[in-house]
Amino acid sequence: THVSMTGEIGYFNIISEGSIGAGLRRIEAVTGREAEVYVANQLTNLKQSIEILKVAPEALPEKLIYLNAELEKNKLRVKNLELKLAFEEAKQFGVQKIGDVAVGSPQTFSGLESGVIVGHVKNAHTVDMLGEVADGLSPDVKSYILVLAAVINDKPFFVVKVTLDLVDIGYSAVKIIKELTKITGGGGGGRADFAQGGGKDKGKLDEALRRVKDLI
Repeated sequence: THVSMTGEIGYFNIISEGSIGAGLRRIEAVTGREAEVYVANQLTNLKQSIEILKVAPEALPEKLIYLNAELEKNKLRVKNLELKLAFEEAKQFGVQKIGDVAVGSPQTFSGLESGVIVGHVKNAHTVDMLGEVADGLSPDVKSYILVLAAVINDKPFFVVKVTLDLVDIGYSAVKIIKELTKITGGGGGGRADFAQGGGKDKGKLDEALRRVKDLI
């Protein structure tokens, strides 16, 4: 690793550089025949990319920027469609009377005085999406306890929302979420009006939702 002069190294191609500790950085490079192989491989990859994208070499960066922008647009479009499907699914959940939480019209959220909404949102694929669905269902509900569940990355996940008027008389989203996640082998937390958590056993998700009535 030591030479008397850099000229002894010959062709030198840096392939990576990064921190390995406080005030220390590591540079990795190839030289000699390995440097020639590295450059040849890079040129082969570049040629293949140009052939696949059917562009001139000088137009490759611009083409990649365009494709990346289109990919991001499509990701957003898919996310919005999935969210819409999840929201429409959740709107079909029935409204129940459980304990002291009285039920309004079971057919619509509009004008609902109080009620409990429980359901498995099969079209929710991320934790954030499940939370957005929970937020989207709440505007027309005056007083409610909302318990939504979904299987995300092959694990059960729960979101619980409780309106403040019900918090004032003793209901707590944290208490509910802890019991639900305990059934599925996990845990959770949050505030009295909003809590979330997950478990390990997706097979017990429906059992946990059936237990909601015993927790209210």
